Amino acid sequence: MFHWLFKIAKRIFNIRDQFCLVLEQFDNHVEATYAKINNYSKKITLVRRKKLNNFSALKKPLAFLDRFVLALDPRHATTLESVVRLKRPKPQEIISEGELDHLVFRGLWEFLNRYRSWASKKMGVSDLDLVLAHIEIRDAALGSHRVFNPLGFKGGELTLKFRATFVPRGMTALIAKFRPWTDHFVVVENHSIVSLSIPEPSDFVVHLAETRTGVFASRPDERLYVRECFWGGENIVKAIATTFAVDEGVAHELINRYIEGGVSARVGRIIDSKVRGEFRILLEMLDSIYNTRKGYVIRPAMHFNIRSFVPHPEYLLETNRLKLVDFVSWSGREGYSFTSKDKKYFSTSIHQSIIALLQHPYSDSHYEFVNKLLKRRVRWLVG
Repeated sequence: MFHWLFKIAKRIFNIRDQFCLVLEQFDNHVEATYAKINNYSKKITLVRRKKLNNFSALKKPLAFLDRFVLALDPRHATTLESVVRLKRPKPQEIISEGELDHLVFRGLWEFLNRYRSWASKKMGVSDLDLVLAHIEIRDAALGSHRVFNPLGFKGGELTLKFRATFVPRGMTALIAKFRPWTDHFVVVENHSIVSLSIPEPSDFVVHLAETRTGVFASRPDERLYVRECFWGGENIVKAIATTFAVDEGVAHELINRYIEGGVSARVGRIIDSKVRGEFRILLEMLDSIYNTRKGYVIRPAMHFNIRSFVPHPEYLLETNRLKLVDFVSWSGREGYSFTSKDKKYFSTSIHQSIIALLQHPYSDSHYEFVNKLLKRRVRWLVG
């Protein structure tokens, strides 16, 4: 009842703010970020942020949610993009609705056959326990020509780019709980969406969290998870705690003071040395990943998304090929501004991914017709 009243009031008073909630899963907690987005004034406002022990601690807000993004970690969701190429038996004939429906169906099954088992192995579940949470067509082309609706065109090969999110069956109850909270509910793998949102060329994106680091690859026809390294920000905390013979809580305080420049020169040198050593371990792990990828002869372009309170590794990012994600600057180039009671919120590296999750275009109206055909085909598949 309240949700309908909010929607009617927004229409009557021409309120253009979109009230959004991003519920993001970290290694050992979840964070709920409430924000307002106005794409007309190009302003993003952080309303409130909550750190929660688990999903069940989140209570339904009274205000209407224009969008709810459930951003799960790579262990609980898999979002990927991939291109499927389909040969037409009669390329000189125009595409009818019946043929297009059949082509979409063929593309769907080729995509599912290619990635279903891969996604189940990645998340450690059986094929039978894998659920397709969402799938859509993001791009279409006939030959080398991009088309929004292939109906009525000719061509020998139809190319469709699919984006899908798979989840373990155990997540369906959580999804069913949150889906009624909004008309626009999205389930995604958090690292994947951040990787897809980077507006610069990037062969690999490294997502550094508290206990693990995920690596995602971008290729012309495929964007997906590559591997996970069991290295995270806690490695640095533990190294500092061991060096100074203190507990991890005190080590956290030392690191915060080090970042703010509040330690002596001698202590700063010791911490700096430990941080360098730990990051070298990570870079060696990354070397073993991208050196084995086909098609990469030289060091690839790599972005770091740091989701843990650790010192920034600027001294390790010595070339244009190794960069920190900077969604504040990227969005600023498009005229967006950010406001928050906590002035440092959007500028800290740990919260950069929130901007990507808030702004990402989760649907594209240009491909409404082909997605209508796809939706008809997957209705019985999507959980």
